[in-house]
Amino acid sequence: MRAAEALNEMRKHPGLGLGAAARRHHTSPRTVKTHFGHLLHRSAGGAYRAAPSDREPFTMDVVGEKGPVQRVVRGSRVRALNLEHHRALALFAGPDGGDEAILAKFRGKRIAGVDLLTNPDVIERLADAGEFEFLDFQSF
Repeated sequence: MRAAEALNEMRKHPGLGLGAAARRHHTSPRTVKTHFGHLLHRSAGGAYRAAPSDREPFTMDVVGEKGPVQRVVRGSRVRALNLEHHRALALFAGPDGGDEAILAKFRGKRIAGVDLLTNPDVIERLADAGEFEFLDFQSF
């Protein structure tokens, strides 16, 4: 959802205004306010600022030992961890990958009841089977 991406952009770049973030993600400030107005606050100067985190639920692919499964992931920090795991999987399974250190951060971690995949053999098997094609469509 482009409005969510604009909100995330505002979090990453605190000085970025609502209008600029919305334009970068091809949406309007009004759309961002419609969906996430409760997460926007006006500063003393009148500019909109994004709350540092939220508990919004989003349906996301979470990758465990059996491959990707759709789960409702609640909270911006958990969503960010999930996307970071996706990046690590794409990097590990990519042509220049194979470094197990990329996966170390995710060992023993769980998102929405799914133990995150860190087993190199399973990652290679799932990548060869085309289970990670959804990663091609994510903007990292």
